[in-house]
Amino acid sequence: MHSKNLFQWLLFASLLISFIACEKAETVHPSEPATGKLSLRIDGNFTIEKEHSSGRRAAVLPDNFKVIIYDGNAQEVKAYEKYSLVPAEIVLPVGEYSVVAHSNNLELAAFDNPYYAGKTSAVKVLKDSTQAVKVNCELGNVKITIAYTDAIKTNCTAYSTVVKTDSASLTFSQTETRAGYFKTAPLFIVSTLTYLDSDGTTRTRTLRGTIPNPAPKDYYKITIKDTLSTGIVKTLDIVVDETTTQKEMIVDSEGTPPWQPGAAWADTRDGQIYKTLQFGNQVWMTENFNYEILDSWRHASVQVGSEKKYGRLYTCSAAVAGAPAGWHLPSREEWKILEDYFKLNKLTGLETTGFNGILGGGYSVTDNLFYGFKEFTYYKSTSGNVFPCYTTNCGGIYSQGYSCESYAFSVRYIKN
Repeated sequence: MHSKNLFQWLLFASLLISFIACEKAETVHPSEPATGKLSLRIDGNFTIEKEHSSGRRAAVLPDNFKVIIYDGNAQEVKAYEKYSLVPAEIVLPVGEYSVVAHSNNLELAAFDNPYYAGKTSAVKVLKDSTQAVKVNCELGNVKITIAYTDAIKTNCTAYSTVVKTDSASLTFSQTETRAGYFKTAPLFIVSTLTYLDSDGTTRTRTLRGTIPNPAPKDYYKITIKDTLSTGIVKTLDIVVDETTTQKEMIVDSEGTPPWQPGAAWADTRDGQIYKTLQFGNQVWMTENFNYEILDSWRHASVQVGSEKKYGRLYTCSAAVAGAPAGWHLPSREEWKILEDYFKLNKLTGLETTGFNGILGGGYSVTDNLFYGFKEFTYYKSTSGNVFPCYTTNCGGIYSQGYSCESYAFSVRYIKN
């Protein structure tokens, strides 16, 4: 009886051991992937400005930088809205990574808004080790400051400068001392000076310049200079910070006395003079352009003595190439602004608004055929051909499907 109980006990123990072994086998986990760690630091020559008297303070602080980690396939694996939220060590699977950090404040244009950004080269995370990584951030936008000479401050009753790109602008008033920061794009500078002439008449003159190829980290110190007593337009001087490369500055000077919108404008290339007029914020030539250039034609029906009135007919490429300095071929959108101005001011018929529409006809380049003289006109735009409204019952200014290069039409330029 005793041996029977012993046998039963041994059988039970054997079954129990087998069950435990099976249970353990079922709960074994696969090995975890090998990991390593990154230890991040943001570094750079940051311009943290002192507090202004108004209480403003520059917002760029390294603790506020956004940090993004990408794997070797350029896929985002981790992101931190603030550098202050980044842990001392970041655990990552073994592999190759890159780290991007930026100040998260990039705007098209803004005062006191330096934007910084940086990216590491490839960083390898090794098993059970910690890689120290430094993200070197540099200024990512263009910095502009404007100053005026004492002559302008003394002789002008008002003065200001607008610096703009195609999509944003900042106005530097006569008391503005802040730096403007712009997303990298061609920059256009327009300074407006208002002063009293010797006869007591209030006059305004405009100085213009461009920075065609600004680059990140460029700092332009622009000084506006002008000699009002002689009527000579001086150039805009750009002094670039010594740590950057000197850039070219193109200034459009309209001569002496200073040219004013609405006054006749002379093309220095051939001496021809064109009437101009300001419509709202736009300044247009109010005569058909007549500069001879390749791929431009005079309509065969134009009589001797009327060449200047009807002007020449241009393909789109010729119209762009033939634009004089300080003027450009209008876009479809700029034509629409002109149309909206006429509608807002209840003006109809371009021939009665000072625009002086001329029915100059057209020329088919492919067919070598002139047509439509004194019957209709189209004008060139950067996006094709537009038909402007000439009567009180027509449909306004609208685009036509004629080929830009196969048909030549009249041209009116608009001031930059």
